[in-house]
Amino acid sequence: MRYNPFQYDISDYDLWYDENYNIYQSEVNAIKFMVGDKDIGLEVGCGTGRFSVPLGINYCVDPSAKMCTISYNKGIKNIIRGDGTYLPLKDKIFDYVLFCTVLCFVENIELTLKEAYRVLNSKGYIIAGIIDKNSFLGRVYEKKKNENKYYKYAKFLSTDELLKELERVNFGEFEIVQTLFDFENRLYDVKHGYGKGGFVVIKAHKK
Repeated sequence: MRYNPFQYDISDYDLWYDENYNIYQSEVNAIKFMVGDKDIGLEVGCGTGRFSVPLGINYCVDPSAKMCTISYNKGIKNIIRGDGTYLPLKDKIFDYVLFCTVLCFVENIELTLKEAYRVLNSKGYIIAGIIDKNSFLGRVYEKKKNENKYYKYAKFLSTDELLKELERVNFGEFEIVQTLFDFENRLYDVKHGYGKGGFVVIKAHKK
């Protein structure tokens, strides 16, 4: 991965989620919309477990030792310190792999998606939550990213760019939902498609 501040300075990482709880919950709801009730998932780049815990994901990979410790203390016992470009896991063992606002920090997105493909079972799917670069929110993040110690190293993706990357790795049957339609800290609906919401979730099935 490119230089990742999440490995070194996480002093106020969780503070954003606490202060913007309704926005965060809207993102969780958008991902939940895509996940089967009994499906077994892996989150790559799980951070402090902010998405793994409410989604019931018990298998996680993250490069930050500090964040792995926090997630472990929140109850995620199957957590590995590692990089998405090389997952120390067997082939075809998960129903889905989740990336939530992580792919913008990945140096080799093709290799990362190939690794996700490898560990998915034959009917598996990937879920990718992103701040859409072309959305109102993405444009603000891009404009102000040098002021943010976390996002200054990000390379934001548009939904169309990520769809092309997923197709290249042989994912298909796309489903897309969106949420966050303005800047208020409130709960937002989850709507199909993309182009209006700042947070977009893509579900793509393994071919």
